[in-house]
This record gives sequence, C-alpha cells and structure tokens, in this order.
Amino acid sequence: MEKKINRKKVLLAVRDYGIMTVAIAIVAAALYFFKYPNHFVLGGMTGLSVVVGKFTSGTVMEWLTPATFVTISNIILLIVGFIVLGKGFGAKTVYCSILLSAFLQLLELLEKAGLFSTKEPLTDQPFLELFFAVALSSFATAVIFNLGGSTGGSDIIGMIIMKKLNIDIGKAMLIADLLIVLTAFFTFDARTGLFSLFGVFVATLIINSSIESLNRTKYFIIITDKPDEISKIILSTIGRDATRWDAEGCYTKQGKSVLLSVMNVQQARRLRTIIKEADPAAFVLISNSSEIIGNGFRQSM
Repeated sequence: MEKKINRKKVLLAVRDYGIMTVAIAIVAAALYFFKYPNHFVLGGMTGLSVVVGKFTSGTVMEWLTPATFVTISNIILLIVGFIVLGKGFGAKTVYCSILLSAFLQLLELLEKAGLFSTKEPLTDQPFLELFFAVALSSFATAVIFNLGGSTGGSDIIGMIIMKKLNIDIGKAMLIADLLIVLTAFFTFDARTGLFSLFGVFVATLIINSSIESLNRTKYFIIITDKPDEISKIILSTIGRDATRWDAEGCYTKQGKSVLLSVMNVQQARRLRTIIKEADPAAFVLISNSSEIIGNGFRQSM
C-alpha cells in the first residue's frame, strides 16, 4: 500500500514538473520574442532587465544582457530566500527560477549563433505583440502558481516581505511593479510606457482569472427524498464522495435528506442530468468554487 502511495506521489511530481517546464518555456519565449524586442516593461525582475539592457547595450557592460541580468538577480534572490525563508522556500520556486534563467540564456546563445534575431519586433503591430507577450506569459505563470511554484525574481521578494513585514503583500508587489513600469517612460518613450502600464493591468487580470478557472469546481447541495439512489449515483457513476445529513422542512415539517458533494465541472454536468432522472422533485443548489481544500483537491492552504 505504501509503495502504491509513493508511486502515486512520484507520478504526480513528474506531472507537475513536466507541466511547469513547458510553462516556463512559454514564459521565456514570450519574454524573448515579444517583450524584449518591444521594450515592454511589465514589472518584476524581467521587466527591470529590459531597462538594464537598454543602459548596458553598446557599453563596457554589454555583457549584462537582459537574460544575464535575470540569471544574476535570480541567483542572488534565491540565496537571500534560503537565508531568510529557510525550509519555507519551495523547491518548485527554485526549479522554475533556475529553469527560466537557463531558457533565456539558451535563447541568447541561439541568437548569437545566428539562428534568429530579436533586434527588431516580429511585426509592425505593437498592440498585437503586447497581446501575445501578456497572454502567453500570464497564462503560463498562472499554471505555475497553481502548481505551487513561481518564476522567482520579485515573487521571492514578496515571500520575504510577507514573512518579515506586516503589510498587504498584494499592494506592496503592485506598487513595486508600477514603479518598475514607470521607468519605461523615462528609459524609452511615452508610447512604450503606456503599452507597459496597460500590459501590467491586463496581466494581473489574466493571471487571477486563469488561476480561478484552473481551480474551478462545483459543489452540490441536494435536498431529496431519495438519498440512497442519488448517493449511489454520486459514488458509483460519478466517482465522487458525498456527505449526508437529515433535515426538516420549516414549512412542511417533513423529513428530508441533504447531500453535499464536490466535483469538477465535467462531473457536475453529468450529475445535474442524472439527478433530474433519479429524483425530479429534488431541490438542488449548484455553486462555483476555486478554493476547495481536502482529500481529492488542494492539499494545503
């Protein structure tokens, strides 16, 4: 039994790290092919790297490219994170931080080898490129967050602030990102700054909505006279569990059974149809939730 549980944990870990690897590759591609050529400064260390790259290009510090800056800053922040946060510092954050730096360095080497060039944007449509820069990186970042990881950089700073200071971490990170975005107005021009500012707000919306969508579940509260039949359907046909308790109608004073069950969206569609057939008189409440913690769902707060 223990071997079976361990094997399941290993498979889940392999799945999670595989998904995060693909997501990090998407983030790196969005940075390198859309953000860097257009100078989109969208907050965080990656946004700051665009500004740094502008000042170091063509100077004795030309070696400090955006990719190199991200690598150096991630290494420094990881070391600080280990010192300050200790065991609370997640392995997935370390993995994603190092992998993002590696992908960016690889893309830089491939560009130096002449396989492609990012000195100019891919198209002459900056809004289109902003869309792909924000959409790709934001959705991939949401996937990483959902699996308990992060891309490092300013996320590590946020973890430290959250542990050491009694302030709203969301507001603190938003202010920090906005300050970084404002540098785009002075480093480049108003057009680039406005695109960057717009991109930050859109990215926040996409990440939040994506995380909710990825975690979305349905929970049913079913008031019925046929609890045995519906319980059997939930257990055997849907493959979920349910909780049952007895209740009484305040007006009719008649005894009823109440069932509570939680499942994913696809299972919910099936159950909604089956309940109508099993007990047409059942009173059913169906609600959305993106925060279910417990066996079969998210395992921690």
